[in-house]
Amino acid sequence: MKCQFCNFELRDKAKFCPLCGRDVPPFYSDYRKKDNFSSRQSDIFSKTGKKGNNAGSKRFSEERKSNTALKVIACSAALILIIAGTAGIVLSNYVSEDVTYNGLLSYLNGTDRKYRELYNKTYETEINLLSLNMQLNNVIYATTDDELTSQIKILNSSRNEFENSLNRLTDLSTDDEEVIRGMSKVADLSRSYLDIIDTIPDLKRQNMELTIKANKSQADFIAWRPVFRQMIQELKLKATDDYVDNVMLNLLTYQSLVEKKVLEALGSDNYDEIVKDRKSVGVFIVEYEEWADNLYSEMPEARDEIGALIANFKYSCSDDNGVVGQHENLVKATNDLANSMYNASEQINYIKAEINRIQENLEYLSNNFS
Repeated sequence: MKCQFCNFELRDKAKFCPLCGRDVPPFYSDYRKKDNFSSRQSDIFSKTGKKGNNAGSKRFSEERKSNTALKVIACSAALILIIAGTAGIVLSNYVSEDVTYNGLLSYLNGTDRKYRELYNKTYETEINLLSLNMQLNNVIYATTDDELTSQIKILNSSRNEFENSLNRLTDLSTDDEEVIRGMSKVADLSRSYLDIIDTIPDLKRQNMELTIKANKSQADFIAWRPVFRQMIQELKLKATDDYVDNVMLNLLTYQSLVEKKVLEALGSDNYDEIVKDRKSVGVFIVEYEEWADNLYSEMPEARDEIGALIANFKYSCSDDNGVVGQHENLVKATNDLANSMYNASEQINYIKAEINRIQENLEYLSNNFS
């Protein structure tokens, strides 16, 4: 066996040429033995350097080409793996952290369509819920009867849209128990919410009517006070003795006490305080009436001159439809309306929280769908 570079005679299984120092290909000795190269063929191969002049050179050339092709294929496969891994890393950085690779593929392939349909319905229900709540606020902020009537009509339309979207959501079927429980809870909470908002338009209309009446009664009461006091003073000048003068003084004293408690009640928005002030008004009115009767006994003409005013004062301060009674009713109605709005707001928060839980479950199912 000779070196293919310098034609030096080599020993069998030599790994390098002792003359030129070049490495002997590991397959070279086996290859030459296998094909039984003659010395002439070896000389031609080494001298000419032409690889196509004999069968051995052709075999050697083909084998080298085969090895080169294998290397190209291996490098291509490695490059593909590197590109795929890089794309996966980049994709994971840009896709939402809640969306897994398998979940994204399942979404693109349409395998999680039923979960996406449920998710879309929950989103539709939530949007209609918020729209209904916004319209409910428009009802509360209405200032005239015509505006209130118009806003209530829009509210009823929004209510129907929300209820229809809720029915479409609950009509969809799913085999996940958590989602089923969530949908059932959303339906129950929504029914309670609808029951609450159905009472609000009437409460708002009642509140507007009571506000008009209470404001008129308060305006009349404030305007009436100086007129009544002036008439008492004029009547006092007609007193014939000290006793009558003392009776009128006590009458004006208790009138002042009644007025003070009435004004305290009218200036309060606390229902319990108003009720308490109204009881105090009732006590003072009893004393006020006794001094009025004493005045009528001592001065009969007083009944004709101020009797109607005294009766009107008593009615205005102590009757349920009087100035204090109407204010009490207004505050109660306002509190009822505020409580209903608060309960509706709380119910909305419960519904939204439950819808969000359903959406999280659906996202999980969609992203991990197999």
